[in-house]
Amino acid sequence: MTRYILDASALLRFTDKEKGWQRVEQVITEAAAGKATLLMTSVNWGEVAASVYKRNRDALQTRSVLTRLKALPIQVVEVDDTLAETAAFLKVNDKLPFADAFAAALLSQESSGKSKELPVLLTADFDFKNVSNTSLRIEFLSAK
Repeated sequence: MTRYILDASALLRFTDKEKGWQRVEQVITEAAAGKATLLMTSVNWGEVAASVYKRNRDALQTRSVLTRLKALPIQVVEVDDTLAETAAFLKVNDKLPFADAFAAALLSQESSGKSKELPVLLTADFDFKNVSNTSLRIEFLSAK
């Protein structure tokens, strides 16, 4: 079963129906069918919430969008000190924006697990091109 890590940009592409949104829909459909697992850190979830709120400045509408997103088969992973430290190293070493570093940290953590199949980070953010660990699997959505 494929494990996907979603960063905020991927989920926002889906919500906004921007280029690449069909690929995100595909992995959501796979997860709903039990053929994939979708993970996202709580930091990246907060980034989605902030982006949605920034666009409409309406707390009620934002909560409505977030409620619909919470119904999707996405497991939000709480950030602990180990994940935060890994994100800090990635931020500094690979020059990633801090929130993006959490998605990369979760990918790194999940990649070091016992599963033979490596997880895939699904993103529209080309800052991830800076990630120096070439063994990590990163799938970039189409540029806008």
